[in-house]
Amino acid sequence: MSEPETKETFSYAFGTGVWVKLSNIIWWPGIVVDPLTIPQELLDYVKTVEYIAVVKFEQDNKYHVVGINDQIFLYSCDRKMEFVEKGLSLYNHQKKGLPVVGKFDMNNFKKEVISMECLIGGDMCIFEKLEEKQETFMSIIQQFYSN
Repeated sequence: MSEPETKETFSYAFGTGVWVKLSNIIWWPGIVVDPLTIPQELLDYVKTVEYIAVVKFEQDNKYHVVGINDQIFLYSCDRKMEFVEKGLSLYNHQKKGLPVVGKFDMNNFKKEVISMECLIGGDMCIFEKLEEKQETFMSIIQQFYSN
């Protein structure tokens, strides 16, 4: 007889940069915080639930209680660029006045990413490089179709 399968739960140290899935729509960067430092009304809620981490989003001064493993990743995970590219795409849509699902200020997304890059000693020009990469790709596509 085999042992029942258990899901491994990870813990995240306070101050750790992470990605959190919000509203099943977008991955947003934030910092894991000590629950004892959060507003009392949120702490009262946290005491009643099982959670993996409490994450703060500095730009919006908001918190999110993460309860499911697949809704949180370390900031420097393998999917980081996927999350950044999706956020940049939504930022560009919002900048053009196009609707973005949810009430997300995508300008704050960019600020949070830059803040995280600074925290980890990463690429402070991450968005400029992505935009340059996208422009190069579009140029190649245009050349291909113009021939």
